[in-house]
Amino acid sequence: MNQNNKEIHYQTETIALPSATGAGSYTKEYILNSAYTRCIGIAVLESKTGGISTYRIGLDDKDNRYISAVHKNLLQSDKAAGMSFKDRFLPMNIKADGHRIKVTTVLPEPTTSDLEYDIVFLLTRDAQKV
Repeated sequence: MNQNNKEIHYQTETIALPSATGAGSYTKEYILNSAYTRCIGIAVLESKTGGISTYRIGLDDKDNRYISAVHKNLLQSDKAAGMSFKDRFLPMNIKADGHRIKVTTVLPEPTTSDLEYDIVFLLTRDAQKV
């Protein structure tokens, strides 16, 4: 995809916690695609609720905290809002290029069923000239 002389890539990572996962913080590390230079946004799409009404999501790396464990609804992409997919991303400015990023899920109570959500990183780089 090319927009405003930038190439766009959507990197999707799935976070899955099984039923009966206890209350607490769970962190997974991901490597952002090295073919792209910046992460300019993120969105969360929940597929399984874990049988709980809420949880929080945080985003950081070894140097910065980008999101400090906020309510899942703040980050969820809502297609019912009538916005384009790109407009449903929370703006970010994070180095991509093979950068390691940690996603933390904070559960206030144990899950009663599987919890699963995708976090989508909106990556960009200058368009390649052909």
